[in-house]
Amino acid sequence: MNTYLILIIAAYFLVVIFGYWLDYLNLSHLKKYGPIIPPEFEGYIDQALLSKTQAYNIEHTKFDFISSIFNNVVFLIFIFIFLNIYNSWIVSLNLSFILSGLVFFLLLTYAETIISIPFNTIQSLQYI
Repeated sequence: MNTYLILIIAAYFLVVIFGYWLDYLNLSHLKKYGPIIPPEFEGYIDQALLSKTQAYNIEHTKFDFISSIFNNVVFLIFIFIFLNIYNSWIVSLNLSFILSGLVFFLLLTYAETIISIPFNTIQSLQYI
């Protein structure tokens, strides 16, 4: 395997794992100190609202974790399996350099939007 490819993949995994570790730290801090009302907010927030907010944040973080894993798997599958095929198809359209770049990224943006619809729908249902 190419040395640069290995470095890029290692950097990608380091960033992803670091993000998951930060989410874990936030969740453990929230579980430990979440039910405690800070002294600055004692007159402004009640225990019931704080408990609802804590429960929502925990569930939202867990859902984001699942969504992130799905997005990372789709991204890696695209990079390792479909990127060369997709790039060859864009090149075969015989467009100008700038137009090829625009089509390349526009179609990727549309695909990402379509793939993210189920997760966005579920998140918007949480607010109801």
